[in-house]
Amino acid sequence: MIAMNTNVLKYQADKVWVLLVIFIMGLSSCKKDVINGEDGLGQPTKVTRTADLKVSDAFKWNTINEMQVEITPNKSGLLIIQGAKAEVFHKAYLRAGISHNARLTLPNLHENVFVYFNGAKEELKVSSGSVKCNLK
Repeated sequence: MIAMNTNVLKYQADKVWVLLVIFIMGLSSCKKDVINGEDGLGQPTKVTRTADLKVSDAFKWNTINEMQVEITPNKSGLLIIQGAKAEVFHKAYLRAGISHNARLTLPNLHENVFVYFNGAKEELKVSSGSVKCNLK
């Protein structure tokens, strides 16, 4: 009976040591990163507002482009506007003779969109403003 109690005590002691080592490792691994500021002395640059940021005058802050695509079809059919990786931005069924305006809000990473209508395809450059599509 005494032998069994010593085994249990050894197991309990081993468990405590393992937990203690994990706890110490956890405390020692949490260190604050040192960021070198513009002065090079290791002092972080104090930026509290967006206006405090120093960026080039040519930097574009906007992250989206808004454009409007206008199409007036001769035949009825399905209109699909997609990106280069086939992500669908707009889908509509158009009726012959009725003008359709699609307002698109696209991330800046898209330079072109593809307009599909009744088997025809047209590539449009993404730009702000209104674009007339020539697919009929």
